[in-house]
Amino acid sequence: MNETTNERTCMECGCVDEDLFEVCIDGEDKVLCADCLHNLGYYRCEDCGEWHHESHMHETHDGDMVCDSCADSDYFICDDCGELFPMDDAVTVNSGTRQEAYVCKSCADDNYYRCDDCESYYSSMYTHQDNFGNVVCDDCYERSWYTCGDCGRLIQSGEAYWDEGADEYLCADCISSRRSAAFHGYGYKPNPEFKYRSGEARREDHKTALLTFGVELEVDKGRDHLTLTNELAKLGQPIYMKHDGSLGEEGVEIVTHPCSLAYHQYDLRWAEISRQCRHLGYTSHEAGTCGLHIHIGRRQMGEDGEAQRRTAGNLVLLAYQLQTQLTKFSRRTKEQLDDWARMPDLMGRGYRSECSYRDIELTEFALSTCNYGRYQAVNLCNSETVELRFFRGTLKRDTIIASLQLANNLTKFAMTHTPMECIHAEWADVVGIEQFKELNAYCQSRGL
Repeated sequence: MNETTNERTCMECGCVDEDLFEVCIDGEDKVLCADCLHNLGYYRCEDCGEWHHESHMHETHDGDMVCDSCADSDYFICDDCGELFPMDDAVTVNSGTRQEAYVCKSCADDNYYRCDDCESYYSSMYTHQDNFGNVVCDDCYERSWYTCGDCGRLIQSGEAYWDEGADEYLCADCISSRRSAAFHGYGYKPNPEFKYRSGEARREDHKTALLTFGVELEVDKGRDHLTLTNELAKLGQPIYMKHDGSLGEEGVEIVTHPCSLAYHQYDLRWAEISRQCRHLGYTSHEAGTCGLHIHIGRRQMGEDGEAQRRTAGNLVLLAYQLQTQLTKFSRRTKEQLDDWARMPDLMGRGYRSECSYRDIELTEFALSTCNYGRYQAVNLCNSETVELRFFRGTLKRDTIIASLQLANNLTKFAMTHTPMECIHAEWADVVGIEQFKELNAYCQSRGL
């Protein structure tokens, strides 16, 4: 019995000037004041008002004390922070999964994602998220959501547009952009149109003897990607423009069809392409997000499939051996290369410089780097091309041409030397296998 009385004195301290409480302690009924009860280890439950020994009391998140009975019936322990909260504050997280739990509102907001559709809370593993701050749980996504095939935005079914040609859903903004005749989604890949100078095209063996290079030049930070696309399309060049998710909202990837080196040097209007980009406020080197990727056709790399494989492997070996010079040539930082164009990790594939290897073993080491994915300095994941990804983007015509000339010389060296010679190659021998004005000037400017 816990009753309050003002008509008796505290049996412990004798005070009479405050509320007294009748409590049963060790089987004996006593009349005590609050101070004496506290001194004896008793607390009054904030919910039911009864006094209980501290061994039967629990402190809540707010610092209140509640008894065992009230804690069991009206409170819960947060599965994340372990503190006691009123049952009304419980939030169910990961509902319907093996990790369903009850947490406080603060932990729900701090540790989980709230579904934009059903407003329930889930761990990241049970959600779909985009770069625009949208979050949808797995259940809602399966029922009525899609991911835009271009920008990656989460979109509800009523706001999604189906692109039959690309076999994917798009958001309203991206379908509008894609419907522009000259601007394409990231997955756009037209049939290649090979370009040669008129004199080259008259050679009967030009399609197998002349190396071809396809360029992907990324530009960003400009004013309007559709305006840039339309202006570049007016130039009548063998190029097309695409969206690339690694760039900003107005970013553009300018892609050339496969062209011979001579066509790039003398026919393709790189200077005018660069001028149009700068005119609309676009940058490439300065943007920090842009690369210059060069695709080299595999079928010109050797007489048969085995020779072509060996040349591809030799390009990896050259990148491994010359990575210091190639990094300097690329104008990229090591961090940028590690993110987008990592130099070959032959050590990770088992290669040891102190050991002796046969040519075929070196080739297998090099070709196995394909297992690391496409974000390699020498990307071997494409069946028709080998991609050199380490160049930083630029809007300088001569730097673009110098990069193509280096790609040419690397490939010519790889085609005419053994794997053992490639992994021990000297920079001067590779860069000088054919002489070019732009390449020599650029190397001199970079201290190479």
